[in-house]
Amino acid sequence: MSERIFHWLERCIDSHSIYDHVKVKEQFESETGCQAVWPVHTHERTREALVGRGLGGELREDVSEDLKECWGYEMASALAVHYAGFHSSKMGRGFKFDDCVRGLKAKGL
Repeated sequence: MSERIFHWLERCIDSHSIYDHVKVKEQFESETGCQAVWPVHTHERTREALVGRGLGGELREDVSEDLKECWGYEMASALAVHYAGFHSSKMGRGFKFDDCVRGLKAKGL
């Protein structure tokens, strides 16, 4: 039996973390049986976003420029919209992530 999307998010993803898209996509699709539909960013775009927020944080620089990344809160948001038709109005990555997980859970997804 495939794992529900909300449970996979709760178990595997942190709202504030950055993930290797190829690895997490493979894990998500094999464990849930659903298609990964979240936004994908270049390493450079992730770096720009981190600097632009001005909140600090560290980003690995010993990676290939071809690396594609995805961001935890965006993953939850995109999955909630695509699979549950749920749009969160919450502000902040953690609040939005939690709200989207609740939206998926309410639909049994």
